[in-house]
Amino acid sequence: MRFHKLHILFLLLLPLNLFSQAFSPPLRLEIEVPTSEFPFHVVPFDKNGVALLYETEVSENKKVKWSIVLFDTNLQKISTTDLWLENDLTVEVINSDQNNLFLCFQKPTRRSTSYNTYFVHYFLPERKAKVYALNLKDREEVIDLSVIGETALYASVYNQNEKVYTLNLKSLEAKPLYPEKDVMGIFQFFKTDTLDNAMWIASTYYTHKTNSTLLLTELNVEGNIIKNMEVPFDENYRLNYFRMIQIDPHNQLLVGTYVNANEYNAIKSEDNINTGVFSMIISNGIAEKAQYYNFLILSTQVDRKKTTMTTKDASLNLQLVLDEIVRNDSLNVFIGEVIYPEYRQEYAANYGMYGYTTAPTSVFAGYRYQIAYVLSFTNKGELAWNTQLQYNDVLVKSLRNILHAYLDVNNDVLLFYGVGSEIISIVLNGRTVVQSTESLPVEMLSPTDRIVTQYTTTLKHWYKNYFIYYGYQTVSGSKNNKKSTRRRNVLFINKMVYR
Repeated sequence: MRFHKLHILFLLLLPLNLFSQAFSPPLRLEIEVPTSEFPFHVVPFDKNGVALLYETEVSENKKVKWSIVLFDTNLQKISTTDLWLENDLTVEVINSDQNNLFLCFQKPTRRSTSYNTYFVHYFLPERKAKVYALNLKDREEVIDLSVIGETALYASVYNQNEKVYTLNLKSLEAKPLYPEKDVMGIFQFFKTDTLDNAMWIASTYYTHKTNSTLLLTELNVEGNIIKNMEVPFDENYRLNYFRMIQIDPHNQLLVGTYVNANEYNAIKSEDNINTGVFSMIISNGIAEKAQYYNFLILSTQVDRKKTTMTTKDASLNLQLVLDEIVRNDSLNVFIGEVIYPEYRQEYAANYGMYGYTTAPTSVFAGYRYQIAYVLSFTNKGELAWNTQLQYNDVLVKSLRNILHAYLDVNNDVLLFYGVGSEIISIVLNGRTVVQSTESLPVEMLSPTDRIVTQYTTTLKHWYKNYFIYYGYQTVSGSKNNKKSTRRRNVLFINKMVYR
């Protein structure tokens, strides 16, 4: 039986070596930060390293300096690129690949005497950044951004309607990508097609609460439309969100979530609920028939062909967070994580005419992660196998993907996530467990260091068989061989390996 582990990498004066237990300074970066402040945005660049984006305290002529600091894969600093932008900007979008970083900054109120929105394109090979300033409508929020050739593509939400725009980077003229669409729309994604050197844009339009049409557009490197595809969805189902992966130059696989039309019409809440998962193949620009997998069926592992219509029409009404599809030559792995918002009761004391009284107040505690559905599809869009992973006490403030998948050359699927001071992993091959659930502690710079508190941690695949774990920690330990201990608040980055 093959046995795999995630290991911490250790940095010596010699080339990198692996140790499973023996302590040595790990390949870990720490930067001290003020208490309760989280100033850095961490951006992995595949094999080209990792960057830190942050706002400095340097200001000049009503502008503030932002810096992009690039590190190599050994977490050694390479370069710093500075940006001078208006005061009071917030980072709305961070999008990247191994050579490019796309940023959107906006003013919280959108009102400005000059500009309220800035697009930044940082090109890693040249260590240079271009800044484009423009004005959008008040309260128009940019939710995604990408660039192809001399055209920027951005999606924004205004009056609860999401639209996609093209921006000529020479003239800074913006126009809607679908000017004829005047109905309720939801933006799905921008997806770079490395096989055809093109860009895919996906949106969903609703002519009725449950009548949805999937819209896919492919652009070439000049930003011109190659093809438009409109795929009406089955009227019995309402399309929610989906992901796409390129199988080969002629075929794409779509995997996403849907809700039964009868369930959606009966729901009064605005929560995005889901009945199940669908898969669909786009072959030579033509959509094949979608396959639907109800969560009740996926949860009970029953035979789909023997399932009654009553079961198929029922719904667990789950709220999900979708991860990107991960693939190798023959398998495509999709993860949907079940979450729900959790609240706690707090009591506030008030003094009135009858003395002190207390009243309960409901306070948002975070998002509770319950279970993850893991589905593996063939290149024909057929469900090969599926499983579920149960979380153990995962509560986070911001909604994001926690669990991720990585496929190795043996078709083994590594499922992994970082929580607190531990890395949790399990390795599957189909429904066979290659490595049972394992917990690996996060290594520190010193054997005396101890994690007191951990905030906003993220574990991702970085490049090849390497992974990156980063976030914020409060660490207690001695420094410079001193006997006394002190607490420090740090941004940390750990490099890990799977083999």
